[in-house]
Amino acid sequence: MKIKLRFPPGATVKQTPGKNRHVALAVAALMTPATLVMSVMALWRLGSDLQMMTEFPITEGVWSHWQMWLAAAVGSQLATVLLNRYGKTGQMGIIKSVTNGFQFLFGRPQQVKPTPRPSPRTGD
Repeated sequence: MKIKLRFPPGATVKQTPGKNRHVALAVAALMTPATLVMSVMALWRLGSDLQMMTEFPITEGVWSHWQMWLAAAVGSQLATVLLNRYGKTGQMGIIKSVTNGFQFLFGRPQQVKPTPRPSPRTGD
């Protein structure tokens, strides 16, 4: 015995790029305070190591080092920038973001102008 179930046609799936841009903007807005907290934790741990601040509450494990908090803050900020860019333009642009970041840190590379070659002499 075969039973056929018939369902009414559902909504069509959109194949347009950038359909989750509003979600990306919402997640990026929530990640900004988390990045700030990670930065504060890194500074607190660094200050605690230099005995300028009170004792840091995490004394053992991976998260007891200020470098881990700083790396997490940098990674979170990079993800926030990428999500904001995706939310506004619809394109991720990871390579563009990384190259722009390096150009910001190290300056734009100098454009080297090719020196003109002297034309070969004929008829001498």
